[in-house]
Amino acid sequence: MANYPVIPGAEPVYLPGNKTGCLVIHGFTSSPQMIREYGEFLAHKGGYTVTIPLLRGHGTHQDDLNGVTFVDWVQDLLGEVKRLQQSCDQIFVTGLSLGGLLTSYLAATYPTMFAGAIPINAPSFWHDPERTIALFAPDGPQELPNGAPDIKKPDVFEIVYEAMPVPAFRQVVQLMQITDLLLPRL
Repeated sequence: MANYPVIPGAEPVYLPGNKTGCLVIHGFTSSPQMIREYGEFLAHKGGYTVTIPLLRGHGTHQDDLNGVTFVDWVQDLLGEVKRLQQSCDQIFVTGLSLGGLLTSYLAATYPTMFAGAIPINAPSFWHDPERTIALFAPDGPQELPNGAPDIKKPDVFEIVYEAMPVPAFRQVVQLMQITDLLLPRL
């Protein structure tokens, strides 16, 4: 449960359209704002019904990620699929970064639920010694700096946490490991 209010601009997005639904998923420590323009493109150019949910623990404060598991994110997304099923004949799933990883996981785990899947920059492994130590060291830090968004346009701002809680990042790594085993199903 979120302890902090949603950051203005980080709210979930729902754009009604035709009978083709698109579940669009944002990245880790980010919010629907990160991928809203992509969702709006799908809605306005394709006429699709688009939902961009706010994943649990995101869009508020990094402390809200504490105690959240990847299973929570999957449950959030399955709820959005049910919402799309009420008005759509077919559903596509797409996402960026963690959203792409969740896209692959959902498509491999629930293949009959989706007409197609488009993962974008989905992580499947990582090699970062500093974060590896933090993930597994018993006395390691509980948060790591997140780094600045890599957006080059000076007038574009991305809502993203300044730090990532290590337990939440462990959930991303666990999801990567599980999804890697599921990839042959895609």
